[in-house]
Amino acid sequence: MVIGRDYGVSKQHLSVRSFPASEAQLTPVNEKLAASIGWFGWFLGGFVSLALISFGVYKWKNRTDDGETLTPKKIELTQKNGQLSAAIGGVNIDLSDPVFKEFFKVIYNMKKQEKTEILMSEFDNMIFTEEHSQPHKSKVKKKIFKLVNSKFDKPFITIDVYPLDKRYKMIVMNVDAVTIKTQKGRTATNGVGSIT
Repeated sequence: MVIGRDYGVSKQHLSVRSFPASEAQLTPVNEKLAASIGWFGWFLGGFVSLALISFGVYKWKNRTDDGETLTPKKIELTQKNGQLSAAIGGVNIDLSDPVFKEFFKVIYNMKKQEKTEILMSEFDNMIFTEEHSQPHKSKVKKKIFKLVNSKFDKPFITIDVYPLDKRYKMIVMNVDAVTIKTQKGRTATNGVGSIT
């Protein structure tokens, strides 16, 4: 027996129809199976939504203006009349701080010599004076490294263990990301000489 509205005849009155068992048979619904299918649907919908949101966030973070492709940033060092100026990605860097200025001199000299590694103790001697305490040196180096690395997609400076003696640390720099320009505007890739 089926009870319902017969929309073809009337929308107000219920229609009752009976069918022989051979014509229509109703199968009982398994409640646990129905609940499982419902939960699976919610899970699948949530997973797809999360995937779409994650993809959208990824595309937004890696977007470029006007469809331009991202180009790796460079450290541009220019030597003019014995003075060094620095820029990262075309943005000039203020070298009024003596330690910061010495830091970029180290980068300049390492690029000139095509060196990628320097012992931490040697690096400290080059940019700090004897008056600086060890805690001060550590604090300033951390600040400089963090500032410079923040300008790059991949770290420009990393700290590693010296392979010949594990007690010592060394600084590794990606000098491939450095270009040097002389006073006449020519770009140097290697050579001798240094700024003192």
